[in-house]
Amino acid sequence: MNLGDNLLLGLWKNLKGYVRINVCCFSKERFLNLLAANDIYAWDIIHNGRFVSLCVTVKGLKKLRPVLKKTHGRFKIVSKHGLPFYIFTHRKRSAFFIGFMLFCALLFTVSQFIWLIEINGNLSVSDADILAFMEKRGIYEGVLKQKINTDELKTNIRQNFPQISWISVVQRGTRLLVEVSENVDNADNITDTAPFDIISKYDCVITQITAQSGTPCVKVGDTVKAGDVLIRSAFDIKDENGNTAPLSPVKPSGIVRGKRHISLSAELPYLNKIKIYTGKVKTVYAFKIFKLHFDCNFLTTTPKFEYFDTVNKNIRLGTDADHPLPAVLEKTVYKEYIIKNTTLTKAQAEVLAQKILNKKIFSALPSSCAVLDKKINFIHSPDKVTAVAELFIEDDIGGNSFNGTNETSDR
Repeated sequence: MNLGDNLLLGLWKNLKGYVRINVCCFSKERFLNLLAANDIYAWDIIHNGRFVSLCVTVKGLKKLRPVLKKTHGRFKIVSKHGLPFYIFTHRKRSAFFIGFMLFCALLFTVSQFIWLIEINGNLSVSDADILAFMEKRGIYEGVLKQKINTDELKTNIRQNFPQISWISVVQRGTRLLVEVSENVDNADNITDTAPFDIISKYDCVITQITAQSGTPCVKVGDTVKAGDVLIRSAFDIKDENGNTAPLSPVKPSGIVRGKRHISLSAELPYLNKIKIYTGKVKTVYAFKIFKLHFDCNFLTTTPKFEYFDTVNKNIRLGTDADHPLPAVLEKTVYKEYIIKNTTLTKAQAEVLAQKILNKKIFSALPSSCAVLDKKINFIHSPDKVTAVAELFIEDDIGGNSFNGTNETSDR
């Protein structure tokens, strides 16, 4: 029996109600055999010396008297469990049951609406643009699920955003999940019908060239300058007589990578200000339901720290990820720190300057770039240290030249 079956069985037992009893009889084996013969379901059977302890349902307890008569036994109820006994115990608390029924009705009503719209996979199109377009079509957080036509919504979004090549709209509980995929080749979005060439964006050495359409003009190992043509829009195809065949220009495409040298630097003074956290923390909570905002702190919401960092975290309330509710718990944590003036040693300054330089390198280089070689040198002056990085990188170097001009754009 797996976990799901155990949960269902436990739920069934509690809904029907059951009791644990101690049975004292002449023959325990015959008693258990008579339970099975009379279709009395029993579980958690424990032999405890003079008596047998077991659990039976309320219906089974009513059928137990003939069995006890045949085995000359008697029983004692030890405990009662389940919904029927709970209702009987609290039968005079009508307000509790009215509130419970209202809660169930409210939960059912809330589950008929969409309370969270998630958009994934978009790059050039922002979430705000897609959400604004959906709102014009009557799709927003709080809309009734029956009003959403996913097929029509997908068609409308693709027609309004031509850069989206694929889209999926799925309702999952009270969440609307929008997955999109965009055209990654910018050349596909070019509306100018005039031919263009792929040119180099940098001075570099060619390491890879693959022309899917058009005529390659360079080969691996060639040194090119910014603006040099890499792949032409014309085909150089000879006919039987050795003459160039008159073919129409095409939109060239392909992959061209090259290696080049770049230099980046970062400075750090020896006399520096550092942050030292004191360990004092103030946490502020707020509650947002629908469009109403409630502050959970009745006295003050801002800390009396001179210097502090702020960390915000929003927790969407709900039963699970697919059933969010229109309620958000907003948590704000303030961490106090003090600023201390300190004079760094040369070794400390080099370590911190290198960290700053590494962050600068990470933000400056594109994701398609590969670092072939990296050397960092430090230049010390009386008041500061300068970290200089000499990098040899390999990257995509192809750009587009429209109508024979030198204008370039990243592929």
